[in-house]
Amino acid sequence: MQQLFLGLMSYLYFRIRYLFSNPQIQQSNFLIVGLGNPGKSYQNTRHNVGQQFVNYLAKDLNVQMTQHSQGMIGQYKGITLFNPNSFMNLSGGPVKKIYQKYSIQQLLVVHDDLDQQVGKCKIKVGGSAEGHNGLKSIIQSLNPNFQRLKIGIGRPDSKEPDIVADYVLGRVEHTPTQQSFKIARELIKKTYNI
Repeated sequence: MQQLFLGLMSYLYFRIRYLFSNPQIQQSNFLIVGLGNPGKSYQNTRHNVGQQFVNYLAKDLNVQMTQHSQGMIGQYKGITLFNPNSFMNLSGGPVKKIYQKYSIQQLLVVHDDLDQQVGKCKIKVGGSAEGHNGLKSIIQSLNPNFQRLKIGIGRPDSKEPDIVADYVLGRVEHTPTQQSFKIARELIKKTYNI
């Protein structure tokens, strides 16, 4: 009898935990994904400007981002905002799960771009990963024909891979990032009427 009770309690615990880790998200036709790496050590790095921008957009739209089994998620008028909880080079898996689960019709991936200067943003449809491992993972999981919002982080003076990696994983300065986010926000407003 005691084993049955413990088994039932264990089941209820995991069922409740599952329910709270997967908020009720309505069907959506537009998914905006912010790319980045999890953990405090990556939180304010140039490589995480995609996730930082999605958080900025959520705040601007007054959207509460909640924990989901695949990452942080929130909704605004049929638009789903999503920051995967995986590392950048594994982003495709969580993005594909959310994309399929909520019958997404349109995907916009927000990411850092070395080839754009700080303060420059660009929307592009389709194409290659251009050396970006997060994009590469999503292309492998879905297809290359999604939209990208490229937020410029600039490029270091050297093309040495170790120096570029250190630069990308370096901390961003608050003021240029906020200026870039305002520009990206205006671009989204004009392009998607959000």
